[in-house]
Amino acid sequence: AVTGVQTCALPILINHTINRNMRNLIKICSIAGVASVLFTSCLKDTPITDYSDTSIKPIVLIPNGNFPSSNQAATLAFEASNTPSVINLYARVSWSKPLGRAIEVTFTKNTALIAQYNTAFGTGYVEMNSDAYSLASNKVTIAADQTEATLPLQIFTSKVDLSKENMLAFTITDASGETISSNFKNIVLPIGVKNR
Repeated sequence: AVTGVQTCALPILINHTINRNMRNLIKICSIAGVASVLFTSCLKDTPITDYSDTSIKPIVLIPNGNFPSSNQAATLAFEASNTPSVINLYARVSWSKPLGRAIEVTFTKNTALIAQYNTAFGTGYVEMNSDAYSLASNKVTIAADQTEATLPLQIFTSKVDLSKENMLAFTITDASGETISSNFKNIVLPIGVKNR
């Protein structure tokens, strides 16, 4: 009879131990849950979901700006011709609407970008000879009711020195006091001529 009593007591003891461990686990989980609610309610991280004029400021950029980049720029290959070819340099105000005032955007020739490009990609571009292109002005005006304007760059394919790898590079350096994009303020233009 003694043996039977001891055998019956063992499951009760195991049951009691499991119940105690479960209660402890439930207590720990409850405390952790309450703590997470308390601590997360202290955070004041409110995401910006209001994309109105007051939350985001206008930025001036080159929409097809391409340097720095992890990819090489595609060569702009023009047919040989006595008629100038045209590349448009774009300036854009990235905002929810036109600014309501005209701004003048300045493009500056930036030969340092060509050297940086060559270092990045192991190429041997040089600045294209000055008689092979023409930029009537280095400034373009984005009208008050517009978000974009273009500056025409003429390429005289008959004058391009084909013994070299030619490139032009420009940077937006001024935008009438508006913020200039840090990522899209540069453009590099590898120039090629076909059938000459």
